[in-house]
Amino acid sequence: MDYSHASVMLYIDGKPIEEGAYTFTKGRHKITCYLANDWHTANLFVTFNTPTTALSTSELTTLLTDLASETTAINYVGIYESKDNHTVTVNLENYDTDVILFLSSYRALQWQILNPNNIKIKAVVYSCHLDGVSVDTTNLGNTPIIKYDGLINTFEIYPLYQKVGHSYHVEYDTFLDLNQQIKALTGYPLDGFTGEYATESLSAPEVVLDDAEYEAINNAYDTLNALLAKDPQRPDNLFGDASIDHSWAHFQSDAIKASPNAYTAYFFNTNTPDDIKGIETVDQLSIDESGKLLYGIPYNDLGIYYVTSKTFDAKTTQNIHVEESWAFIRILVDGKVVYSSWEHYGGNFELTFEKGTHLIECEFINDWHTAEFQVDF
Repeated sequence: MDYSHASVMLYIDGKPIEEGAYTFTKGRHKITCYLANDWHTANLFVTFNTPTTALSTSELTTLLTDLASETTAINYVGIYESKDNHTVTVNLENYDTDVILFLSSYRALQWQILNPNNIKIKAVVYSCHLDGVSVDTTNLGNTPIIKYDGLINTFEIYPLYQKVGHSYHVEYDTFLDLNQQIKALTGYPLDGFTGEYATESLSAPEVVLDDAEYEAINNAYDTLNALLAKDPQRPDNLFGDASIDHSWAHFQSDAIKASPNAYTAYFFNTNTPDDIKGIETVDQLSIDESGKLLYGIPYNDLGIYYVTSKTFDAKTTQNIHVEESWAFIRILVDGKVVYSSWEHYGGNFELTFEKGTHLIECEFINDWHTAEFQVDF
């Protein structure tokens, strides 16, 4: 189910049902859905599909590196949502070679692919921030349709940003990260890109990514990075280089304590990061605040450092799910950076813990008038 600013109740045969997998018995069933809207627009999308298991990053990489070659066109289509009826049609342009197609959306929808030139599509990989996305296989024959939960979602090639007060507010700056992700998955960078915030139909590729286009993109990011290098609110300028393997705690003169099975949260103003405003013990890495200020800290200046220790009885691989909005998030395990993101939409990644006790740290630097993020292990 995909809905926004509303309450939704789904009933099957008169019994309330939670979102997720449901097993129907043979026969006829009555399905009822109620929407109580609380916004100036109304949005609801409920789908019933056969459950599909998403491939892990390692599984997808093995598959795509085997399918891709130097002549394969790697194309990406990214949107936020469907403009109407929760359906988006992708019209494939003519190619002289085969294609691997990546489809990414933030909201749930159904993708329809038109291939009038009968191009050989080696694989379609689709990803969505929310559950409920599907791909219409009508025109795809035996093409592998692959679900993957970790694809970066963006619909802009060039970075978009504006100056707010004394800092720069970056809205979109994820294309280079996306391109690196695609290259890691396939062995090759993107050849084509298509992006829209909301639409019913689009052509792929909208932009052919040749050498001249890549040079222009890199120049735009170089310009942005030069501006951010002088921004006093950026994480690098608060704590030193954010890619270096030490956390906010490295700079603190007072002892920072890590409790087992719970997170100790240290609250501070990013203008004075050495001055701890409050300390709390919490059960999870999450915050969703828009009302009262936390320890008197303006939301745009809010920083939180979380620390805990986790013990594993055996070597364990866990999936890490990150949700964020207009913030800097960094996760360190045993003093090493395993996740770093500035104003992305979050994502999923796998992390393997050896047997024993591990130190887990998370930094949250807010950049908005509300504060929202969540990290799940």
